[in-house]
Amino acid sequence: MESSTILLSLIWGVFLVVWASIFTFYPRTKYSLIDFVNRSKSRYLFGSIAMILGLFHVQYHNIWEYDISLVITLFGWASILKGLFLILDPYAIHNAQVTAESPYFKYLVVMMYLVGILLITTWLSYH
Repeated sequence: MESSTILLSLIWGVFLVVWASIFTFYPRTKYSLIDFVNRSKSRYLFGSIAMILGLFHVQYHNIWEYDISLVITLFGWASILKGLFLILDPYAIHNAQVTAESPYFKYLVVMMYLVGILLITTWLSYH
């Protein structure tokens, strides 16, 4: 397995577990985050940052093998798409708010925990 896959699995795993913990222990944070991004032109800034980070990620790690490398690669492409949607779609924040208010949001948080723990475990097994 590539060393970039192992490093990025740790980074994305910690990222997912931290945000899932924040959404679990501070549930109002999701609304504060949506309001912050929705203010004035900040969605363009956050969209640009997400897209640039996604482009760097894909440039550094673009491995299409059927293992954990594919998951890591898809996170990079998802970051690019998220940045594009934030920049181009004025209703992207509204859609995020609808998702945050959905009764299924708790299942999304559980999925964040599970994928994050899987990625951290991958790092631990190869480290």
